[in-house]
Amino acid sequence: MTVKKKAFKKSFFVLIALIVGFALVCPPGAAYSKDYVEEQLRDSGFNDDMIQKIMKKNADNTLKKSAKEKVYPALKPSPGDKSSADKSADELLADTILIADSTGGDATTASDAGAKLPSKKGAAAKDGKSTQVLSVDELYGGNLYTEDDSDVKKIRARDEKIYYPGVISSSISGTTGLIFTQTAHTLKKGQFNIGGHIIYNTISKQNDNKITMLNDEYAHQYQFPINVTVGALDNFELGFIFPGQSWKINCSSLTPQNDSGSGMGDIGMKMKYKLPMQPESPTSLAVGWGVKFPTADKKTMYVMGATGEADYDVFAALSQKLSSANVHINLGYTSTGDPRSSQAGQRLFVDDKFIYNLGVDFSKTDDLTLSFELNGENWGAMGTKLDFTPGLRTRVNKDLILDAALPVSFYNDQEYGYNFKFIMGATYMF
Repeated sequence: MTVKKKAFKKSFFVLIALIVGFALVCPPGAAYSKDYVEEQLRDSGFNDDMIQKIMKKNADNTLKKSAKEKVYPALKPSPGDKSSADKSADELLADTILIADSTGGDATTASDAGAKLPSKKGAAAKDGKSTQVLSVDELYGGNLYTEDDSDVKKIRARDEKIYYPGVISSSISGTTGLIFTQTAHTLKKGQFNIGGHIIYNTISKQNDNKITMLNDEYAHQYQFPINVTVGALDNFELGFIFPGQSWKINCSSLTPQNDSGSGMGDIGMKMKYKLPMQPESPTSLAVGWGVKFPTADKKTMYVMGATGEADYDVFAALSQKLSSANVHINLGYTSTGDPRSSQAGQRLFVDDKFIYNLGVDFSKTDDLTLSFELNGENWGAMGTKLDFTPGLRTRVNKDLILDAALPVSFYNDQEYGYNFKFIMGATYMF
């Protein structure tokens, strides 16, 4: 063997030894593992800046933990894969396809992915590799960075239940409220209520003439209003009232002395609009207007207040949430017609009305509401009145609501006064 061949053979063995030594120091796959992971992250929706942060975080964690424990815990071999426990961290990561989670099909940023990605959901891919959705925290331990959102104003939808708990239903006038007092709240768009009430009055006087209760004398009134309330918009509702009425007087000191009447009352319609308020405000304000149509027969229903003329009214409602109650204030003005009376003993004209209500309701549960109201009316020459109305409203089920009230007359100098009144009714919500 020549000297040249010996030198070549010696150089060949040295090269082989260097290759083997390099292979022992750098395991197969380490050269391309980093590029492979970066490619997976890029395909999964991470941008280049985020990828560099992830890889740097991984390198820092590896240096810190290499002296104590493995970055990835060893996996127990399964019967189908005896060699999985012997795989390095990079090999395990190379066999895992990273997927960035998204909501609604839109790509997310790295910070969103770290917060939203579900952990350890695996599925088999077509190339035999496992598909595993991991959060950034699970892969690299801890948040990569946090964003300061202190200057971002939190926006939330207003929850009416926070400001008006308990049982909500229609008032006697047809719009959302207590028994007589309207609230500043409205039905949502598409909501629909229908209900009916029975109102019973015992007439105690006519002007200055009082019933003596001798010889079985009596006088009473019945009203049967049917209420329909519709949410036309989220902050605008329509209320309709269709009243049936009946009265009977059997008394020598009243006019007429012995008479009765029954039939349809004056149909009414109201519209209520809730003004926009701040979502966190406990105050609600609404304005409205309405009309009363002269559908009642004036000759037979004048005892019930029929004038034979159309009336128009405007009103405002304020609702305020307190710590354990809700307060509601109403102010209203009704412009009445000017009918000439043809009945003896009646007033020759009917003045306009000024109406005011103050109501408070308490609700400790979602199914029971207790309310108290002051209901006042100034009818000019027709007199004034002030009633105190305690009421109770309960929810039988999610659709059926029952209520009852027992008004007490504090003051009444109108033509027909009463000494007892009772109200009960039911409302069905669609």
